[in-house]
Amino acid sequence: MKSNTLSELFYTHTRKIIHKWDHYFDVYEIVTSHGGSVQLLKKCFGEGGNVHAININPQYQKLEEEKVKKSIDSQSDSKNNFMAKYILILFVFLTFNSIAQSTRNKNHIQLIGGQSIHGTGDARGLNFSVAYHKNISKRIQWTNSIGSTIHDGKLELFFTNPVGNMQDGSIRYTTAGVQLASYLGYHFIQSNQHQLIFRAGPILRYQSSSNWDDLSVYYPLVTGLPFPVVVFNNREPQRTLALGSSAQIEYDFFVGKSISIGFIGGFQLDTNGDTISQLSFGIGKRF
Repeated sequence: MKSNTLSELFYTHTRKIIHKWDHYFDVYEIVTSHGGSVQLLKKCFGEGGNVHAININPQYQKLEEEKVKKSIDSQSDSKNNFMAKYILILFVFLTFNSIAQSTRNKNHIQLIGGQSIHGTGDARGLNFSVAYHKNISKRIQWTNSIGSTIHDGKLELFFTNPVGNMQDGSIRYTTAGVQLASYLGYHFIQSNQHQLIFRAGPILRYQSSSNWDDLSVYYPLVTGLPFPVVVFNNREPQRTLALGSSAQIEYDFFVGKSISIGFIGGFQLDTNGDTISQLSFGIGKRF
């Protein structure tokens, strides 16, 4: 059987109308209008071939013939489906890329302040600090901070003075300290708007305290004096330098692209025997 090229078949075609430019035959594009193109292909492929063509015109269905299947469709539908898939893939990529860019290799600085408890709860006070955070990987964060705490309390002591008035002779004390801390943290949640992280690390704390180690009170019934007598016994120095460890859990909500509002809970202990619990509020900026 003689093998004919598309151009030869085109110039010898005498049946249904067909329109083609000469350059179509180098890289052939299937475009059907009146049915001539599919007849041309049917000749090219021979009697054993099947041709499936697509046209947007509903009248095109009437042009079906043996071994030629014609469907009603358009190239624009295919293009629309392709574009929809492309836009979806692009949207997903840009979304994840945006999250990655916003959370990776970002620095974060915070001003932190809140309530704290020294020891078993007899001394309550405030804590405040400045913290610098740096994400060193997708989940790991490195934090350095400098901060201070101040706590006070009192041992209530009331007595009646010689003129018969009730007098407040309570013994008041204050403990304050400055500390440096360095943490490694792990992000459980990290996105454009939310961050949940646990961190732990060493601290170096300088502290000064007016608290005592032992205290004895002798009342007038024992001493014969018109007022109580208080005897202090101090074994530890007033000023101490101690190493310790601290752990924190923090949740941050980001307003816009950079401003953070956070809540921090923490606990620390040191070689001086001091324990401090903290519940703080933080405001910061990510850059």
